[in-house]
Amino acid sequence: MNLDDSQPRKHSRTCWTRRRIFFLSRSIICAVVAVSIGTLFLRPGNFLEYIIDTLLRTYLMFIGTVMAHEGVHGHLGRSRTANFRWGRLALLPTMVPFTNFRKTHHMHHAYTNIPGQDPDHFMKSRSLIELVLRALAMPHQWFFWLWQRGRIKKADLIELALNYFVIFAVYGAILASVGPFRLFWGMTPALILVSVLLWYPFAVQTHEGFSTGAAESRSHNYYGRFMYWFSLGLAIHREHHLQPKLSWIELKEYVEDRPVVSRKLLLMPRRDIRLESPTPGIVAKPPSYSTHVGSRPISNTNTEPGAVATGFFEALRRTPINGEDPVATPTCRGSVFVFAKINGGDPA
Repeated sequence: MNLDDSQPRKHSRTCWTRRRIFFLSRSIICAVVAVSIGTLFLRPGNFLEYIIDTLLRTYLMFIGTVMAHEGVHGHLGRSRTANFRWGRLALLPTMVPFTNFRKTHHMHHAYTNIPGQDPDHFMKSRSLIELVLRALAMPHQWFFWLWQRGRIKKADLIELALNYFVIFAVYGAILASVGPFRLFWGMTPALILVSVLLWYPFAVQTHEGFSTGAAESRSHNYYGRFMYWFSLGLAIHREHHLQPKLSWIELKEYVEDRPVVSRKLLLMPRRDIRLESPTPGIVAKPPSYSTHVGSRPISNTNTEPGAVATGFFEALRRTPINGEDPVATPTCRGSVFVFAKINGGDPA
């Protein structure tokens, strides 16, 4: 194998301005919310139509969660307020509040796969049934995870109450219009399916092994363009963890073709899993985070267990380069992130 084949694909010259990224992702959110909720007012006439209705809503819910994920990383607007507003809207089809997700996801990046510190480590299961049950409970256990660690503040409780009020108001109006039977069978199967679709292929499988070694071994990418487009970038999971500053559309430059090993595996999604070094006595390093200024990489490596890269928590902030507006500046020309190391602290 050529040495170059094992290296990450370079970021191409295809540049996306922040404005174009915001417009694209916001348009997707509007379409997802309109279709997923709007189709609840349509009644399937037979079993086939019911199956199509359920699968369509499941996928739209999934895409909504991906777009909410973009909001956590600051890719839905130039301000914190804009990202929160669009993030809440993106999660409306799944009836999940944005507050818990944005707070726990920061911890997931800072403490990836570390038991007790990574809230997504909850998905590590011993059986298929346990995995499904954990996937269903996942968005709700976030609150209790945060509460037990003292990370829920008064402002968070107010935000949660308002978020739930909007959710109940919207679905209460739908209930009054379409009736309990249509709402229950229109939402419940889709909510179950989207929980498994999101958390198994794109959380458990993308962190298979739950390594706590080098950053490259903690997360995995899926090969191929199909998985990239199907998940709108979530399949390029390792690169996302290494470069959270990149939006989903910018991760397209890191998609790698799938190596064909056997025709039997031709239709199976495959992942690029990089294992830890088997050399005994090697101490696993905490994750490192990197970004670029132009073509020059800047890296921060945490050298103490539990160290949090606060630069990640400041990822919503982009510093103008050479006096240019970062929103109007193509991201391939560089965005500056200031990294600092702390122990503890509330990332939100």
